[in-house]
Amino acid sequence: MSNGNIVVQDTLGVTSLDGDGQERWSLPVGSTSKLVVTSDWHISLLHSTGTVTQYDGDGRSRWTFTPQVGSSGQHMAADAFGNTYVLLTQGNFDTGVALKLISLSREGVERWSTVISEAPINIALGLGVMGDGSSVYVGAVAYNRGAGPQELVFVKSYVRKLNPAGVALWTKEGSFGTVSFTPSGERVNVNNIGTPPGGFEATWVDSDGNVLWKTQTSPNKGPGMVDTHVFPSNFNLVPRLLVGGHEQGPSTELYSYGRGWFADMGDRTKLTPGPITYIDSRDGSGAWVSTLAFADLALHVVVGGGFGTPGEPKGGFIRLYDPRTLSTAR
Repeated sequence: MSNGNIVVQDTLGVTSLDGDGQERWSLPVGSTSKLVVTSDWHISLLHSTGTVTQYDGDGRSRWTFTPQVGSSGQHMAADAFGNTYVLLTQGNFDTGVALKLISLSREGVERWSTVISEAPINIALGLGVMGDGSSVYVGAVAYNRGAGPQELVFVKSYVRKLNPAGVALWTKEGSFGTVSFTPSGERVNVNNIGTPPGGFEATWVDSDGNVLWKTQTSPNKGPGMVDTHVFPSNFNLVPRLLVGGHEQGPSTELYSYGRGWFADMGDRTKLTPGPITYIDSRDGSGAWVSTLAFADLALHVVVGGGFGTPGEPKGGFIRLYDPRTLSTAR
């Protein structure tokens, strides 16, 4: 945020820290799923119920938006004008699950909304918006109902591009694990490779849906499984892929964790891994990185995560790293 402040979201609420890591204020807000800082330094919180509450930089409530239909909050993004975009799921297995995309003004008033549904069951993968608000992107996966109770049959993964009024411009299919978007409308799709210590396959796609590159890390050489991948949120910064996660432990169990890690992984020209920064737990129980963000234009890096495993956590952490950690100057 401005003045080097940092906003942290965890299971207990939201906390604002100054550049030295000292608490400025905190809000005991439960059941939040996403946090976005707008261009005018306001903080939008998406609750698990689909309600959005926005606070100013000092933690004072500005407005609250509640959807008219029961919803589940999935993803949120903001453009350079302070507008907030919210992606919700509505419905259930029996009636069908659709996605609803809502655009909110700086004052929390609905500007437009649209429903996205490519099959009976639709699951959200990601949400992105061009910095100038000229395009919105939704990533999702569609399923049919299977023969058994709660059984799903895969139909397709897709990304849809919409104009500033919420009208679909195109829908393109692909193989997506998780997706993240740049402020210029480009995106990266990531699929994990589970062979210890773990690796991943990444695809960089331009704003028109054309693949710029697709590659994967070297087999059996790490750096690990991906738990998060992000880009600078500032429209003026060149998009670079920042990735974090955990090493897959030697056990065949899915939740056998080694060290947490993060690194700069290149730009739209190619996958170019920089130095890997590892985070160890004191007792060897494992660690992971679940949150990454560039704190300022100088590219200081905020890193959040936990120790142990997500199933058996043993505490969490939030750290601020010097830009030289990434060595982005190749």
